[in-house]
Amino acid sequence: MKSINSFRLRCSQALIAAMLFVVAGVVLADPPGRVARLAYLGGEVSFAPAGEDAWFDAHLNRPLVHGDRLWTGRNGRVELQLGGAVARLDRNTGFEFLNLDDELAQIQLTEGTINLRVDYIHPGQIYEIDTPTLAFVVSQPGEYRLDVSGNADMTQVTVFDGAAEVYGEYGRSQRVFANSSTRFFDPGLRDVERVAMPRADEFDRWAFARNDRYLRSPSRQYVSEELIGYADLDEYGSWRHVADYGHVWFPRRVAAGWAPYRDGHWSWIEPWGWTWVDNAPWGFAPFHYGRWVYVSSGWGWLPGPRNVRPVYAPALVAFVGGSNWSVTVTSGPPIGWFPLGPRDVYVPWYRSSRDYFGRVNVHNTTIINNTYVTNIYNDYYVQGRPLRRDFTFRGAANAMTVVPRDSFVSAQNAAEAMARSRLRPAQLGDAELLTRAPVAPTRDSLVAGASRNIAPPARSFERGVIARTRPAEPVAPFNVRQSAIVRNGGEPLAADQMRRVNAENAKPRSRNIAVVGQPGGDTSRAPAAAAGQGTPAPAARGTPGSTGEQVRAPAATPGATEPRSRGLPASENARSRAADTSRATPQAQPEQGVPLPRTRAPAGNERQGAPVTRDQRTPGTVAPAARERTAAPARGIAPTAPQTAPRTTTTVREAPATRSTPSAPPAQRSTPAPAARSAPASAPRAAPAPAPRSAAPSAPVRSAPAQEPRSRSAPEPERPAAPARGNSSDRTDSRGRDRARQER
Repeated sequence: MKSINSFRLRCSQALIAAMLFVVAGVVLADPPGRVARLAYLGGEVSFAPAGEDAWFDAHLNRPLVHGDRLWTGRNGRVELQLGGAVARLDRNTGFEFLNLDDELAQIQLTEGTINLRVDYIHPGQIYEIDTPTLAFVVSQPGEYRLDVSGNADMTQVTVFDGAAEVYGEYGRSQRVFANSSTRFFDPGLRDVERVAMPRADEFDRWAFARNDRYLRSPSRQYVSEELIGYADLDEYGSWRHVADYGHVWFPRRVAAGWAPYRDGHWSWIEPWGWTWVDNAPWGFAPFHYGRWVYVSSGWGWLPGPRNVRPVYAPALVAFVGGSNWSVTVTSGPPIGWFPLGPRDVYVPWYRSSRDYFGRVNVHNTTIINNTYVTNIYNDYYVQGRPLRRDFTFRGAANAMTVVPRDSFVSAQNAAEAMARSRLRPAQLGDAELLTRAPVAPTRDSLVAGASRNIAPPARSFERGVIARTRPAEPVAPFNVRQSAIVRNGGEPLAADQMRRVNAENAKPRSRNIAVVGQPGGDTSRAPAAAAGQGTPAPAARGTPGSTGEQVRAPAATPGATEPRSRGLPASENARSRAADTSRATPQAQPEQGVPLPRTRAPAGNERQGAPVTRDQRTPGTVAPAARERTAAPARGIAPTAPQTAPRTTTTVREAPATRSTPSAPPAQRSTPAPAARSAPASAPRAAPAPAPRSAAPSAPVRSAPAQEPRSRSAPEPERPAAPARGNSSDRTDSRGRDRARQER
């Protein structure tokens, strides 16, 4: 009888373990599979990590996450790579990620200029930019520019390629199409001016040049074009075919004794925790994707499969340390790590599901398979067995980096700390193989370097914005999160823990975010007036301080289930610009015309849930040629602010130089793809250009006249027919046109 009961007990325990194993992939909330990389920094750029008020110098290759903020000062410029999209910021721009995960990239733009290039839209994926006067949601892959005036009373939306929806208060929305530029002066989308496509300025030309790097990149032959940082590999290394591995990338001009994960520092970035930030200009893709190999006395990087969506990892390494070191330093036992080889399984030091464990491994190496990865997961997570010791570089002294614990925690350069401490990998002895770095973060772990004195104007991040999607909860200050991390044994907080900490301790937002788009009428809050603005923002509707936010998810992306390829954009001729004319920035003249950007596009890899790519879109309707300035009609909800005379609708326009049709056909990629559709006709035009409007002597709130909206029509510009886009077995690459335009 006793043996029977014992047998039943063992069966019950096995059943419970099996059930936990099965539901693990459902219960655990996985970290995102993508981040945003700081890929270019120019001029004055300040960075504030999520939950913090202090501003720091921004660092190249830093991964950005939800809650991170950027400010570009005088002559500042930034490029952010998101995997399938690129965002570029011009000077005097206030930027924050309100949401960033695999499905949603939600950006807050309170001031300045952004160029957003979207090459892929996966099913259910959303790109959204929220400004003081509107919420902008991308409908199709394309290229877009938004300019927010310095006093935040105007947002200009320029669409070079693609299509998007613009959302405002009271359930209003407008669709904007390729080859159009529109100014929006109020959150109700009733004070609108359609203007001629602006000429390129210095920011545009810089963006075109950056796009051209993707066109010329040989690395596209070997990696997924959604892999962040691939274009930087070409200038700093070369590809070679290696037996047993395939194509391997080898860096050039590395220091003697160099090893992967040595020239850089560790930062604490949630939800992953300890994250490697490399110093090399090419140092993103090889340290967050793939594996490293050692071939012919040199290190080479082996990427993951080209035909799958990449999965970001904070660092593909294994840690060593513990009490068995043959040396110690004054700060305690040192911490060491080494890169993973092509057959090594990455074991995350943060909580994740079985599904994530499989994807982050199988999508980052071509050598190991699902069965092997599953066995490791079962051994470590289910059975609680220690990690295997047979890692490729476990005993290789030239692969190991060792630093004092204090240097690790305080985000110091690892190579310099290793040299100063005179620690040698040969001193490893029987160092224990660790599942994670055995140390909790401090405030110094957030960012390398001291605080920066250059902070943005206070008004920039105090302004309210219009949003289509409810933003994620604000992030709690680090000192609160740090206490929870220490209580958690130094491990990163799980998603449910982080939500609870943020909900209980996050600082309330200093501005309103009005979530719009509710069916049957909008009852959301409008942004409050920003402190210190020259012109007050539109007055809040409804009772001050009331939330009134009703959320509806953005509409599904049209055609999102169809794979797409690139080709001739509808706005090709519109983006072929004459010589630059002098123009002020939006900060100097907020109501002046706005410029444009260029094109980048990726290969149509086969994926689970095929993404929408640049040229299998439903042909977009070209914006009307007539430039109309519509006065605001009577509002359905009376504003609470005093009413004054409406804004004058008179504009003065002068004709820009005529744009010419490109003389050469667009470059074509050799990769086969679905045939491109015919593009809507779009050709050069001689159109009157908007000139600066006379500024009002004061900043009154615009009132709604009772009469019907009036429109002012500019002369109809001539539109010579553009060459029809033909079908081809080769995918047309829009980036070739960028280069051709630059050469002209």
